[in-house]
Amino acid sequence: MYYGNSSATDAQNKTGVWDSGYAGIWHLNETSGNNSDSTLNNNAGVVEGSPTRITTGVLGSANGLCR
Repeated sequence: MYYGNSSATDAQNKTGVWDSGYAGIWHLNETSGNNSDSTLNNNAGVVEGSPTRITTGVLGSANGLCR
């Protein structure tokens, strides 16, 4: 992990992290559009209405009015 290192390359491998045992993983940090699922299941959260997009959640980012 490279916290605060803007010159570090992105080495994410979501297909190697979240296996088929996970129904969905949502980080809730999108500023527009739907909430993306980080697993291969593509269980995106559909945002409805005009929610507050990014707000402080219990463990990080959160947003509302998603189904």
